[in-house]
Amino acid sequence: MGKSSVGFEIFQSLLGSGVPTAYLDLEQIGFMRPVPGPAGHRIKARNLADLWQSFRKAGAERLVVAGPVEDEDALDVYKAELKLTLVRLHAEHRQLAERIQLRAEGDGWRAPGDSLAGQPPNVVREVIAKAQRLADDLERNDLGDVRLDTTTLTVAEAAKAAL
Repeated sequence: MGKSSVGFEIFQSLLGSGVPTAYLDLEQIGFMRPVPGPAGHRIKARNLADLWQSFRKAGAERLVVAGPVEDEDALDVYKAELKLTLVRLHAEHRQLAERIQLRAEGDGWRAPGDSLAGQPPNVVREVIAKAQRLADDLERNDLGDVRLDTTTLTVAEAAKAAL
């Protein structure tokens, strides 16, 4: 379970309750290689604001966005473009490693362009180590409006708690 899985589950829950809702994944609205560094968040934030305006004109009342926001500077870029509530998902190291390994093996919802697809074990280990370091940084900096510990939750439970 990860950001995209939980975000999409929230989207489906809101749709099921009758709320006109849109869903976006930050990785998809700024899908570009090589990753442009800090400028990447500015590109994504502008795309996000433009897309939200279009969705609102079409009748959407809510926008669910999933994706990585690594630090306060990145968050400020999005806050400059939109009024938002950031729910930071947290999982203990062991659970995080398990989830990344399962994703690398093709388990669960796979976003187009998933960078883990078909990667060798050494690359998966590097991704796990990086994710664990990032999780520690996010904890230390207490980033976001809400911290949701997903260590023992299913995707559906995490989505319900986030809503």
